Amino acid sequence: MLKKLMAVFFCLALFMLSGCSESRRIDTAALAEDVTVDSINGQTIYSFYLLSSDEAPWAIDIPADSFEQACELARQKYIPNISLPKIKMLMINSNIYKQTMRRDIEYISTQSAFSPIMNVTLCDSGTIKAMKEDKRVPEIIENELRLIKEDTDRISTNCVSVFNSIVNDKDGFAVSYISSDTELKIDTINIII
Repeated sequence: MLKKLMAVFFCLALFMLSGCSESRRIDTAALAEDVTVDSINGQTIYSFYLLSSDEAPWAIDIPADSFEQACELARQKYIPNISLPKIKMLMINSNIYKQTMRRDIEYISTQSAFSPIMNVTLCDSGTIKAMKEDKRVPEIIENELRLIKEDTDRISTNCVSVFNSIVNDKDGFAVSYISSDTELKIDTINIII
C-alpha cells in the first residue's frame, strides 16, 4: 500500500513539475493577425489586431511614420514579444495609400519574417472602424478576397503581386478596395504609385 501511495505522489509531483514553463508557453495575445493603416488628425496610425478569445477585436494603435517603425515601436513599447509572421492582411486607408503603400510594401518584401501571400487591400475609414468593432470583419473580407482572386488574375491582392506591380507597372495596376457604405463590399480600383 505504501508503494502505491508513493507512486501516486511521485506521479503527481512529476506532472506538476513537467507542465508548460513560461519560456515554452506561446502567448496568444502577442500573435498579430491583421494590420490597418489610417490617418487620425494628420498622424499615421498602424493598428495591430492581435489573436484573442474575446468577443471584440483587440488592437494596439501605434502612431508611426512607416510600417517598419511601427513594428519596432510595437516590440519596444507596447508588446515586447509580438509575433508578426502570422499577419494575414494589411489594409490601407485609400486616403493615405500614396504616402504609405510603396514604402511599406517594399519593407515587407525585404523581410523574410512576413508572409509573401499576406493580403494587401485599400479600404475606407468605415471599414477600419468596423474592424475595431466586429471580430468577424477580417474573415468576411478574406472570403471576399478569395472570390475576387478566383474571378480575375489582373488584380494584385497579395504582398508579392503588389510589390511586383509597384516595380513593373509604371502606368498603374488594380488592387482591391473595401467599401463599407451599406455593407462590406469589395471592388477593384486602378492606382498609380
